[in-house]
Formats: sequence, C-alpha cells, structure tokens
Amino acid sequence: MTDKFDISRRKMLGAMGTIGGAAALGGASTLAFFSDSEEFANSQLTAGELDLKVDWSEHYSDWSEDETAGLSDWSMTDSSVGPGFPSAAATKSIYVSDSSQFLENTAIEAYPDPDNDAIQEGEFPDGSGGSTTDICESPSDLPTALNNGDWRTTGPVPAGNDGANQQTTEAGDPLVEISDVKPGDFGEVTFSLHLCGNPGFVWLTGDLVEASENGKTEPEEDDGDEGPGVELLDEIQAAVWYDTGADGQYGTGDMGEGDNYKQAGESFTPLTGSLRRVLAILRNGMLPLDYTPGSGGSGGTGGSGGGGATIVSDASAALGASPYTNSDLGIDQPSNISCSALGGMLDEIGFSERPLVGTKFEPGSGGDFDLSPGTYNIAPGSITIESVNVAGGTISLTTDFAVETVMVKGGKPADGENVWVFDDDGVRLSNVQFSIPDSISHVEVCYEPSTSNGGNGGLQQNGRECFPNSTTVYLGFEWWLPVDHANEIQTDSVSFDLGFYTEQCRHNDGQMGNNGAGGGGGPDNGTDGGQAISFIAWCTDGDASALNPTIDEELAFDDDGDPSSVRWSTDAGVDRVVVFYASRVTIYEYDSPVTGDVATTGTTSDGSGVTVTDRDANLPEDANNPCGDLNGVKVEF
Repeated sequence: MTDKFDISRRKMLGAMGTIGGAAALGGASTLAFFSDSEEFANSQLTAGELDLKVDWSEHYSDWSEDETAGLSDWSMTDSSVGPGFPSAAATKSIYVSDSSQFLENTAIEAYPDPDNDAIQEGEFPDGSGGSTTDICESPSDLPTALNNGDWRTTGPVPAGNDGANQQTTEAGDPLVEISDVKPGDFGEVTFSLHLCGNPGFVWLTGDLVEASENGKTEPEEDDGDEGPGVELLDEIQAAVWYDTGADGQYGTGDMGEGDNYKQAGESFTPLTGSLRRVLAILRNGMLPLDYTPGSGGSGGTGGSGGGGATIVSDASAALGASPYTNSDLGIDQPSNISCSALGGMLDEIGFSERPLVGTKFEPGSGGDFDLSPGTYNIAPGSITIESVNVAGGTISLTTDFAVETVMVKGGKPADGENVWVFDDDGVRLSNVQFSIPDSISHVEVCYEPSTSNGGNGGLQQNGRECFPNSTTVYLGFEWWLPVDHANEIQTDSVSFDLGFYTEQCRHNDGQMGNNGAGGGGGPDNGTDGGQAISFIAWCTDGDASALNPTIDEELAFDDDGDPSSVRWSTDAGVDRVVVFYASRVTIYEYDSPVTGDVATTGTTSDGSGVTVTDRDANLPEDANNPCGDLNGVKVEF
C-alpha cells in the first residue's frame, strides 16, 4: 500500500500588524495618549493529511467436514438451498443455507483479530498498548499491520482446532499463503479501505512476483495438458468486486455491504478470468476504483445503460445490414479485430465511432473465457452462452447488461469477423442466436467502458469520482481452482502482490501521478498519452512457425488512438517479446516460456518471471532482426 500526499502549493499573502489610534488633548501642561492595538498572532498554515488504512478478513475452503457445521442445509447442486460459493464464480461448488455461518466456518485470517479466532473485531491498536474503535487513530498501515502478531491472526487457525482449514500464520507472512492447493479449493479476502483526512482517488495495484514449475512429478509429465508454462496461473480463476451490498452503494448500511461474498447488485471490476489475466492487467497499470460502482440490479453499472436497456431476443434486431464482414469494414486481409479497434471503424459502415471494450470467448485459454456454455461474470455484469455449436457456426447469448456489438469470427479469411451492430445505447440479449456460414474460431461481445459517476456522496474532479474521507469501502478478491484440473498443476506455485494507491482529489486529476508520480491511470481509462506500437516480435528458441501470435485486446492508446499496450497470446511458448515504438524498444525477457502476456511501450520491471527493459533502438538491427539469435514472428501495427 502506498500513501501519497503531493499537493501543488501556491504562494499566499498574509497581513499582520497593529491597528491603533492616537489623540492629543491640550491642557495645562497635560498631554495624554489614548491608544489601542489588535494583533493577529501565531498565524499558521497547516497541511492537510491523506492516509489510507486497510484491514481485512480471509476465508479458505479445502472441503473439510467442519465447513458445514451449524448449517441447516447445504448442497453441491441445488441452488434453492441458499447462496453459492465460490460467490464470484459462474459455476458454484456448494450452496449453503446460511452464508454467515459458512464464512465463519471457513475463516482463516483477519486483522484486527486480538483474540486470535480468525474473526475480524471492531477495535484497532492505538499504538500505545491500548485500543481504539477508529482505525484512523491507529497505526494500521502496511506492512505494520501484517507484522503485528498481537492484532493479526497468528498460529493455527481456527485457534487450537485440528479440523477445518488448518493453516499456520505467523507475523510478517503474506496475506494469501496457501501451501497445498487442490482442485475444488477456493478462497476469498475482503479488504476494508479507509481514507483518513482528505478525499482521494484510489487505485488497486498488483503484479506477478514469481511463477514456477518447481520441477515435475512423473504424473505431471505424463499429463496431456502439461505445457511449457506454469499451468496454475491459467487454471486458477479470480475476480475482484465491489462489496457494496445489493443497492450498489457504499455507506448506506444495507445488510449485504461488506459481507464477504458476491451477490446480485454488486459490480465486478474488470479483473476477472484467469489469475494470469488479472495480474497481467494490473502489471500494465493501476486499476482505478469507483466509489459508486452500481445502482442496483444484477448487472451493476454497465457501460451503456445496464439493466434498463432494451431486451432483444433475435439477431434481426441488429441495425443495418448486420452481420458485416471484413470487407465491409475496409479490411482486405485476415485480421482479428478487437472491440476497441472496432469502435473506431464503425464509421466505415455508417455508424458513429465510439469507445468499446470487450470480452473474448475462444476454445482453450486463448481468450478471456473458454467458448463453451455457461455464465461468465465480467465488469458490467454477466454473459451467458446458452448453447454453442463451433463446427456448425451457431451460438446463443444472454446478457444482463447493455452490449453494442457482437463479433463472431468465421473460418474463412475472406469473411473475417461477422459483426452485428445494435443501438448506440446498447441492448440486452435474451437467448439471441448468431449464425455464420463457417465454423467459429472466437466470439467477442463489445460494450462501452463503464462511465459511472455515482451521485451518493462521491465528489467529482475532472470527470472522475473521489472517495470521500471517513467512509469504509469494501473490495472482495476471490480465487478458485475448478475441479476439472489435475496432474498438470502438480508442484506449480504462484506468488503475487496486491495493494492500493491513493492521491488526494484536490489539485490532482485522477489520472495517477499528474504531479510527478508517473503512470497513466490503468488499462481501461482510454487514451493515456503513451507512444504507439510500431511492431511486436515474438521470439523463441524453438519453431517460430508454431507461435501464431494473436492480439487479443488493445488496452491503452496514444493521443491519436493508436494502441500503446496490447494483450497477446500464442500457440507455443515465447522466450522474448520485442516492442518497437518511435526509435525505442521495450524488451520482455521471460525466465521460462509463456503463451500470453501484456506488451506495453516504455515500461520496465525486474522479477515476476520476466525482466522488462526499455532503451534506444539499435538501428537497423532492432528493426530488421529484433529477435537476434532467436527465431521469431514480427507483426506490424
């Protein structure tokens, strides 16, 4: 966690002095003075403060028998029993009659927790041996809180229990530290954020620290799903949501606010999908958080009208001559168009340009989600694939938020994308079937980025909403390992960082570090002023023809709207990625081959399984032979 106070100062003029009067009264040898003085003494200018405090509660389910203790009913299949867990997953592992009891049974860690029962308490250390109910009066900053063994849960938890969720936590340990993850396990952390002092903008930060195979067991080597990378990164799914309660607002005190599980009316952030995808987005930039992310309804805010959009049940509701193909969009070669690129091409087919982001479904791990039936939770709400026939070229979709276009990629390069364009305000799909003449390679659902400005206490500054001080904000982070994975993840390990960053609202514009902190505000804030990509080269010491690189999503853009950051994937492992821009190169060197990541111009880092350097290009070598001693594929932008 980083706290920042970086206020632009202006010169101020102050006046201090005396105010007095004098009069002379003549008399016989008499002279008297009447005087008075008023003084503005001890004038002071005191800087305000901005201090971000964090507390938390953590839960973990490893299917121990004690997890169902005290429940009147539970089921692995019957959703009528009650809330389902993992709460953010489309497919639940268990439904329980009492979510509070289940969370108590699966609690493993909390702060503050002075009685060491893994249940969060309402008092905080005051720094002098006592306690306070006001976290703003407490030294509850990181890493102080993580190192405080008297107030953080330590030792085996639940305390003295050899049964459910046996974990051992010591002061200074990472918050999430699960040593024996198995298929079917899931866990959750709810963070409570408190801005002390001034209102501020808040971002979520994070990065991949390390991913390792740690050698391979014989069963792992023999597993058909074993590949060149760390499979655990791709198989663990994760989601981050605003734990506002059903009304979608913080500070209202409704029963669901801060209750540690995702429910209808609470909005997802864009951080959903595989743990690899979530951490790649955070590596590219901090994620701006919203103070009023939703206003009720299962879809949250939505990008284009959310739950209030018109519902359509047939693809014929699309506008114009839908579906449009590559040639209609002015493209005469094979191309995988992203939603963000499509938004700028709509004028080619008679519609207005607009910002679009999207969710990609593709067989395997190439997209955001697998192209298979099920309900998938994303930032604006959920997308349900009711049915899909990949070979037959048909897919049926339902959404609980407004979408503007649907792209179904066909098998023939001449056809390319098949694009259905709906109303500018978007529509909600209700089991709408889309058909193309060839087999489906992938599907992208496109919608406008969330533009929630709230209106329930949040302050506005340059179009972005501030978090008011002294209001508790809850953010849920959940991970789960689906049960359909086995030997390919044996011995794999993943380490990652999560954190928060804040800047005061006054004299800042919400674009992260406009007064010198650096950065561009995250991957979903549109134009960030970065320099556009000229080309990317994917390099391997193996067969370059097996790479088949794909640009899955354009994440950030320069001032002209050209991409400066993209998310990519390949069919085979990549050892190096070279990003050429202007007369410079950004080079990603991976410790072990990877099949997907984010490439951004002008970034640097060290660790996390990759070393990223940025330097002046060595012309003409970098332009003509960017992979050097490796084999490569180069794609121009």
